[in-house]
Amino acid sequence: MAAEWREISADLNAKEKPGYGGLTGVATHPTTGDVYAFLSEKGLYRSTDRGATWKRHGDAIKGRTEWPGSIVLAPALKSSGVDRFVIATVYGGPIVASNDGGATWSAMHRDSNHVDWVATAPYDPNAKLVLALKHESGDVLLRSTDGGKSFDDDLGKDFGPACVFDDKTAVVLRGSQGKRKPHRTADAGKTFTECGDWNTRALPQWHNGKVYWLVDGAILTTADRGATWKHVCAIKDGRFGPVFGQEEKHMLALTSRGLVESRDVGSTWSEPIVFPKGIQANSPLTWLAYDAKDDVLYVAQMGAPLFRLERGK
Repeated sequence: MAAEWREISADLNAKEKPGYGGLTGVATHPTTGDVYAFLSEKGLYRSTDRGATWKRHGDAIKGRTEWPGSIVLAPALKSSGVDRFVIATVYGGPIVASNDGGATWSAMHRDSNHVDWVATAPYDPNAKLVLALKHESGDVLLRSTDGGKSFDDDLGKDFGPACVFDDKTAVVLRGSQGKRKPHRTADAGKTFTECGDWNTRALPQWHNGKVYWLVDGAILTTADRGATWKHVCAIKDGRFGPVFGQEEKHMLALTSRGLVESRDVGSTWSEPIVFPKGIQANSPLTWLAYDAKDDVLYVAQMGAPLFRLERGK
């Protein structure tokens, strides 16, 4: 019998009674397989048994996550030694960060309230450059150069997703809707230089210290902090991803047709995996997470349940 999607958030929602939107985001730890879910007005919850039981992960966090990828989870690397979280919320408080795997949280300046997403050097617990997109503002980009102690909006409007590499270097989409292109800064936003001819609404994804960006028609990567971008593979109408299996050549991505999978670095992609009822592949608020350790898929969408597909059994 083929594996089927199973709703796993009903008991959690009934117990915790989240605010508007219910369960609004999901992420998995790439090594342990632990799954994290964000509940509106409640905060982050963790399950170590594939969603059978849940426990709040740290203090309560106001607001809700919306934009897929606004929960940044950077697993411990040799250079950092800690799991790091950075979370952006709308209709809540400021950006919050944890440098001890979620045991404790610290809030950035209140000027970072009500943002769609946050970009900062994910593996660096002392990262200074922080970028965030102000919600429903004409795409105003907020910037901090002191680790979130203060923010300015001097960069103005018409910005899209961003990738921060270090305290000086970032790549940001700039331009009017539908016509944006990537621009790179090496001086924390004082100057920008165009560094490609592509557009995207997706946030970049980090894997093993390396960044991958799902853009219009392709997945790209960079080896020189965004100065140049290498074509990894083609993909049609990508929305979110890629997320990775235990091997780098195993990738999954969300597209407008559904969830697709490749085991050969994108040379070929599977037919879409059918989503459970209530989850829309083409919604801008659909999240995808993958437990590579146990081959378990998770999908979530604001206002809908969290679903699990166990393929490893």
